[in-house]
Amino acid sequence: PNDAYDRDLELNGKLAYSIQSGDPYGLFAIDATTGVLELVDSLDYENATSFPLVIEARDSAPYAPEGLLYRFDTAAVTVNVVDINDNTPQFAGQPYSIQINENTAVGTTVLTITATDEDSTTNGFLRYHFTSAWRWLPSGASVSEDTDNTTFRLVVTNTSTTQIAHVVVWQQNLDFEQVRTFTYTVQVTDHGVPSRWATETLTVDLLDLNDNLPVLTAVPLAPYHLEDEDAQMPTRLFSSVNISDADTVPQPTPMIQGVRITSSTLGSYTDDEEFISLEYNPTIFSGICVESLGREILVEGSMNQAQYEQLLNGLYYENKAQEFLYNDTAIISIWITDEDSTGGTLLAGNCTFQTDRNFTVFTHNLTLQERNDRPEYNGPPVLPPLPTVLEDPLPSVHLGRSAWSLFDGLVTDNDDIDNNSVYGMAVTSVWGNATGFFEYTTEQVLFANLVSPSVLVDGTGSVTIEWDSSVRVNVWVTWFSTPPSQISVELRQGTQAMGWVRMSSGDVTNFTGRVFPFTAGHVPLLRALENDNIDLHVVVRGFSVLSGRLTLQVPTLWRQVMAASSPSMAALVGSGSRFRFQPNMHSNGNATAEFLAWDQRDGSFGTNVFDTASSTSVSLNGTSLSATIVAVNDPPYIRLSGAAGINFNATFVENIMPVSIVDQLTMTIDDVEDDVIVSVLVNIYGENSMVCNSTQECPGFERNTPNLDRILYTANSLFEIGVFNVTDTICKTWNITTFHTDETKRGTTESNWQAFLRTAQFFNQHPEPYDHVRTVEFRGFDGKAYGPPAYAYISVTTFNDNEPRVTSAQPLQFVEANPCNPIGAGLSVVDPDCAAIIQWARVTLEGETDSAYLRLNASQSITAGMQIIYDTSLVYINGTAPVETYEEVLKTLTYYNTMDEPDAIVRTVTFQVRGRVGTSEMFRFPLTPRLISDNAPVLHLASPDVDATMAQFVEDSTVGTLLVRPGGIAIQDNDTVS
Repeated sequence: PNDAYDRDLELNGKLAYSIQSGDPYGLFAIDATTGVLELVDSLDYENATSFPLVIEARDSAPYAPEGLLYRFDTAAVTVNVVDINDNTPQFAGQPYSIQINENTAVGTTVLTITATDEDSTTNGFLRYHFTSAWRWLPSGASVSEDTDNTTFRLVVTNTSTTQIAHVVVWQQNLDFEQVRTFTYTVQVTDHGVPSRWATETLTVDLLDLNDNLPVLTAVPLAPYHLEDEDAQMPTRLFSSVNISDADTVPQPTPMIQGVRITSSTLGSYTDDEEFISLEYNPTIFSGICVESLGREILVEGSMNQAQYEQLLNGLYYENKAQEFLYNDTAIISIWITDEDSTGGTLLAGNCTFQTDRNFTVFTHNLTLQERNDRPEYNGPPVLPPLPTVLEDPLPSVHLGRSAWSLFDGLVTDNDDIDNNSVYGMAVTSVWGNATGFFEYTTEQVLFANLVSPSVLVDGTGSVTIEWDSSVRVNVWVTWFSTPPSQISVELRQGTQAMGWVRMSSGDVTNFTGRVFPFTAGHVPLLRALENDNIDLHVVVRGFSVLSGRLTLQVPTLWRQVMAASSPSMAALVGSGSRFRFQPNMHSNGNATAEFLAWDQRDGSFGTNVFDTASSTSVSLNGTSLSATIVAVNDPPYIRLSGAAGINFNATFVENIMPVSIVDQLTMTIDDVEDDVIVSVLVNIYGENSMVCNSTQECPGFERNTPNLDRILYTANSLFEIGVFNVTDTICKTWNITTFHTDETKRGTTESNWQAFLRTAQFFNQHPEPYDHVRTVEFRGFDGKAYGPPAYAYISVTTFNDNEPRVTSAQPLQFVEANPCNPIGAGLSVVDPDCAAIIQWARVTLEGETDSAYLRLNASQSITAGMQIIYDTSLVYINGTAPVETYEEVLKTLTYYNTMDEPDAIVRTVTFQVRGRVGTSEMFRFPLTPRLISDNAPVLHLASPDVDATMAQFVEDSTVGTLLVRPGGIAIQDNDTVS
């Protein structure tokens, strides 16, 4: 209410209120009587921020002064409006949709988005962001994007009146072939509380550009091109060609602008021999320029994909060379582009072909299939024989010869363009009077990839393969791009380098093995090593890029050459194999193998049923090779119980009857060359060690007693027995020889020997033999050589049937002056039984009148496992241990004297021990004291009244004066013996 008043009374003082100005929209009303100001309509801060109202108060006087109807007064009232967030932001344009090129650079602004908010201050301050993001793929599928990591970003700038969001390319993935459309939901939000927002859709369509090269694929029509000396025909390469381009422009179909076609091979063919060609109708393809350059074709001109597909379907390869390189391949490469050749270079004829355009390359490998020509053998019908070997050679040292070396320089082959071929063997027959088998080695193939090597000090790269081998090795190097400048093969024996074989193009070097020149591709580098136990280091130098592979062909296992089933059948032996004749045991004589040269193109290495009549891989004529096996003396063999030559263990029991050494059915004697055996050597070894060793004797009373092992035989007039080495207490050598009156008839048959030796029995005459295992060795002698030994083993079972004894080699004595007296040094504990043991021992001291006692001073390592108990005059040892251990403990027995002057009584030390069988008797040894006179005598006056001063001597008296009264003086000595 307004505060107005009037001093007049009655009607003259009655007031009426009204709004005179300041309310242009009629938003306010005032009560005429009370003056209360009211809001009658809504305020809008955006229309007016304040209202300056003028309020009038007038009276109602009817008698106003002249000229006045009433009296009044005014007052100013200002109403200020406070802003609230009552307006929602509005986008300036809706919806947003733009198109941009797919290669638009990162950082490019592609659209500006504007929104307004009629609120003032912070209520009208805006911010922009994406609430959803989607990519639309060419397939029509959609993939959501992370709204915090989108392809496009909103970058906001402020102006004096509003805020603007710029749509900026943020990531480099605008590729039409990957994504066609981006769709975003853009949200604008004010800063009011609570805030208000609005959303709108943003669509970004990518426009395709010609930024992808065409791609060519083709279906091969023929897998190979055949060598044909009579009528070489061109080979059509493809059954169908397809060209695709990810771009959709230019419309209606992408265009191809040029093609380059090349052919390359590993073989050295001339331009007249090898070329490629296109067969096409010039009328149909009049708008292009085609230039044929032998191994290269250039095509320049704009045509659509279908037209170029039709053109390339007429691509042919032709090679008129008389001989293809073995395993050669023609690499057909097709470069294709959709870029114009503006400003191109004239390469040939009238075609301008720009080579620095961007191309895609399609490569097709066409195998050049050679026709195999039959190798021709030009050598002698009989080759030099294999190295002569003695009968029964060791396989590890009998290696024969390498197969390839048999034909080296003796075979020609039209297929061998580079004179690099090596030949295997087709063995057609084997014969001879020596029994056995011709054999060859199988092969193990190892690979090592040659990669870009590091640069060494000498500036060249190298790859080294090292292994130790006693067999021959073939080595190949194959490269896929630039040939190496040099191949080096280093030979080592142990750590000592023997030399190098170095190869460069056109060079031939010989060192130990043989090396051939190379030009390109697959090259047999090292044919064979003719030395054993060689370390082979292969170092390939000069590679600058990823280049090739190192192949090692290593012979390993030996296999037999089986006899051919018919004259046309053969066994195939590879060129990398070793070839030898391995005779059967005890076989000698000659063996011959007949064989043909095999070029290894047809047939499988190792087969024994190869039909030579239907193959051009073997020569028509061949050669033969012989082996001689020289006879050697085979000594007699004595075998006991099976292949191992070991008889079942026999057991001899102490003091029992003799035991048979061999089973009656297990001993056999054989000499493959002679049925007469001159003598047999029989040795007895003291233990299963094959060595005589005197330390193996059993300790005991009679440890120095000679060993009484004996072998007993049933008497036979054909044999006599000689005994040698009788002074050896462990080993006996018995040489059993035959007996004949005619010395020219020394020896007897194997069956007689067998019957006689089967009667052999083992016996030991000693009442206590030692229990080590005896080894009995048998070796036969045929007058020329001893055969290998055969062994039988005799176990000896002994009994612990004797009581142990304690002896002393010297008297037991202690010295008075020594408090500690070792007295056991001469003690011995013995038991006649072999490997005897003691369970306990008791030592007592008798006749001791003083407080002396006994102790043991053995170390803990000796007394481990024993319990030792001491009493006043007793030492008790408990624990099972060998006799030697108890003896060592008792030798430390010590007498401790506690008196300065011990009495002279002779003490007694008793010993009693317990063995396996029983307790021994009581062994008594006197312990004699050795007393010493180590105290001086002392003189004492017997009574105090005797004094020298009291004696008197009278002058000139003839009677002497008594100095000491009788009994008045005494002499004392503390020694026991004085």
